[in-house]
Amino acid sequence: MKLKSRVLVVGGGAVGGLFAWRLSQSPSVTVSLVCRSNHQTVSTQGYRINSAQFGTSTYRPYAVHRTVEEAALTGAFDYVIVALKALPNKYDSAERIQAAVSPGTMILLFQNGIGIEEPFAQRFPRNPVVSSVSFVSVKHEDGVLRHGGFSMLAAGVHQAGDMSAEEAKEQLRELFRVFESQGVACSVHQDIQPYRWQKHVLN
Repeated sequence: MKLKSRVLVVGGGAVGGLFAWRLSQSPSVTVSLVCRSNHQTVSTQGYRINSAQFGTSTYRPYAVHRTVEEAALTGAFDYVIVALKALPNKYDSAERIQAAVSPGTMILLFQNGIGIEEPFAQRFPRNPVVSSVSFVSVKHEDGVLRHGGFSMLAAGVHQAGDMSAEEAKEQLRELFRVFESQGVACSVHQDIQPYRWQKHVLN
């Protein structure tokens, strides 16, 4: 990983807030958040954390933006983590992140559902797209994140874009090493779909 990679987390709810917090504990990255409904609370007070795994803390993000377009004005991002709910009948998640995607940006989908990858692959054919499944118990209410005793990410490269498959995997592994340094169990898989179906059944 280069000196300091820039990460944008789009969606500051339970999953986005928790994983942004874990990443932000590392000096290897700067983490910005896009929050919509909770922008005022997060930008002024941050998150209060109550975690069985990591303890209690207050997380004040490096930067909190109202929109992706606003975040994009600060410069290019190495990683964009999509932590929005996958609601294709209401909005297009791929369209929402477009302003923040530059050449070389890796897009990671921290969303539930089956078949969510293709809209991103079609809109960003030259970017690496990673399908990720989070196994975590976390709730967010009134600026408080309540997290259980476990956090795990399983992921696979859905499309490598302009990179080779191995280059895309290595870029993913670099970010996952940061997560692992902060207590999040991570694994990279050739085929992530069995994990997606497992999560789909659990939900």
